[in-house]
Amino acid sequence: MSTEQKLTYDLKLALVYTSAIIRSLGYVSKKRAMDGTSGSGAHPTSQTLARWLKAEPDAVAVQVKDEDTVRADVALAWLDKLFPSNEFYQSLIKLKTGGYRSVDDGQITKSDFGFVACVFETMAREEFKKKARGKAEDEGMLSKEYIGEIKKRGDFFVKLLRVNYNDNLGCHIYNVKDRKGNLGLFFSSDSPGDLGLSVEDCFLARMTPKRHSVSNYHGGKETVFNRIKVLQNVGSPS
Repeated sequence: MSTEQKLTYDLKLALVYTSAIIRSLGYVSKKRAMDGTSGSGAHPTSQTLARWLKAEPDAVAVQVKDEDTVRADVALAWLDKLFPSNEFYQSLIKLKTGGYRSVDDGQITKSDFGFVACVFETMAREEFKKKARGKAEDEGMLSKEYIGEIKKRGDFFVKLLRVNYNDNLGCHIYNVKDRKGNLGLFFSSDSPGDLGLSVEDCFLARMTPKRHSVSNYHGGKETVFNRIKVLQNVGSPS
């Protein structure tokens, strides 16, 4: 009894098709998409994941645009230069020889397309980090000092620089700086609206310095806070 052979794609074609899928359906990490799928109802993003998994690569061919081919070429060049500094990057590099697992025929299968999409997301994340470092250097915002003493709770007056939602962590990341330009951050499941904050607002908060470290994003010293309680928001500078 013969078994049906799986349809496979070379990496260039898989990247082209994946780019077209992302462009038409968007991208959401599997972890984020599956959060909240039990209980009263499915998380809205789980519908996006379902469309992703049902998307037939060959049917996408009619939707391919020149920009998808260009993005695929850029991604291939990026993979060629990628250094296997961690297990995830090693898995990405393995795509060049077929799949992110060991694949006998050295080709990409439909089930690999979700991981192929990670190439584009990782590229975007690395580009964001590069720009963040450059901006910090240009604006002289690389911290010279840490903020506060580890585990010593206190009141800190800071300015909210930006807020990003991290899919993998499932929370918001708040980046702040004090009057001396020293940088800090904290994590919260609460949105800026929940905390009564907007980007550029200056506010007084009771916080506990949890860790002092060098940021992977901008290369400067950074203080990580926890147990955040906003005491007073004085708004953005006029």
